[in-house]
Amino acid sequence: MRKKSDTEKLHDLIRDSVRDLNRQISEKIGNGIGIDLNSISVMPVGKITKKLGDLDVPTVGIYTRILGNIEGICLLLIPVRSSLFVANMVSGRNTSHVEMLTTEDLVTLEELGESIVKSILHTLSTYLGVNAYVSKPATVFDLKRNILNFILIGLGNYKNLRMVIDIVLKGKNKEIIGHSMIILDSLSVCKMVDIISRQDN
Repeated sequence: MRKKSDTEKLHDLIRDSVRDLNRQISEKIGNGIGIDLNSISVMPVGKITKKLGDLDVPTVGIYTRILGNIEGICLLLIPVRSSLFVANMVSGRNTSHVEMLTTEDLVTLEELGESIVKSILHTLSTYLGVNAYVSKPATVFDLKRNILNFILIGLGNYKNLRMVIDIVLKGKNKEIIGHSMIILDSLSVCKMVDIISRQDN
């Protein structure tokens, strides 16, 4: 049997963390919404937008920074047409008389975005000793294209490589209703792979 590489072992940690969080969400709110790991890949910053389908969609974007031993960003993107459904499902609210997002709904969505990235950071802390935390979230409403362009400019040269963890939110019929993208810089990834390598020796 081929021995897994250190990078593959890092991917396995992330995959297990997402699976555990999905189970927690299911136990809390049922099967109306779930999360799934779509992909983990290393790519230039300029290619990230190609993973997100139609970019000209009005979207709720929730942005947080990852700070500490590792650094990066987390960006939760939910089309406006799906955002009310997600907020209702997570909060357990009756949807029959609610037609627009409230301040409380935005807080609910922000907490969802934080819970996803914090779950992965907790796993990395437990198994790799990584000490990282997230900043206070910032929420914007705009076309998905504009949100991405604004955020990705802050990541520097579009040819710079980043690890992109693409986690999808799915509705009860398994349709994709949003993305949570965790984007880590290459130095952070190298740190974690090095820790795994030293653990094996």
